[in-house]
Amino acid sequence: MARFFLTHFRRALAASPQLAPQTTPGLRLAQTLRTYRTASGSLRAGNVIEYASAPWVVVRRELGGTGRGVGLVKMELRNAVTGQKKVERCKSDTEFEVLHLKSRPHEFLYTVDSTLHLMNPASLEEIEISAEMLSGGPDMAKLVQDGMTLQVQSLEDDVPLLVHLPKSATYTVANVTLKASRAKGANLCPAELDNGVKVTVPDFVHPGDQVVIDLETRKYIARA
Repeated sequence: MARFFLTHFRRALAASPQLAPQTTPGLRLAQTLRTYRTASGSLRAGNVIEYASAPWVVVRRELGGTGRGVGLVKMELRNAVTGQKKVERCKSDTEFEVLHLKSRPHEFLYTVDSTLHLMNPASLEEIEISAEMLSGGPDMAKLVQDGMTLQVQSLEDDVPLLVHLPKSATYTVANVTLKASRAKGANLCPAELDNGVKVTVPDFVHPGDQVVIDLETRKYIARA
């Protein structure tokens, strides 16, 4: 398996010289290419798997059933090298090889169009990543805040494949649509954060309040 990824990545680097690392890749690649097998039903968004003889990022994963006791998984995939996207369906017990990636923290600086500029706080090196690389898809860019620490994952230090936001973050509520209720806190109300993201919050939350949001589910956790 490690030989497959090494061969595939070398071909990608040969086709795109701008991706070539500045140091000898052999040893570093060999150190990162640890894999394990798992069923598709256990995959999560952000996993990188071997599929169709290439490394693919699991952007989204939905678990369903056929009504006959057989679980089915729908996966939105992105090719980690070419950026190609596809949707695939398989049985929940279908096994895939999952690739371990190196992860390094980077601080978010600013966004230009759909490109995010990040800085490695250790080296002060600035990198650019496409919003397409965000775990959960490009729409996650709306949740990125000034100074937020993102985890950049890669096969090579200078070739990012995937970027993770933190598990949760604090945002300011811009407006809330209240519902009639006999018990305060019994209802969840539609709300909009100051970044335009739609969420639901308890009816005791008001515009101007700060709330903690789970970034994977976009669900309310607590008032900050």
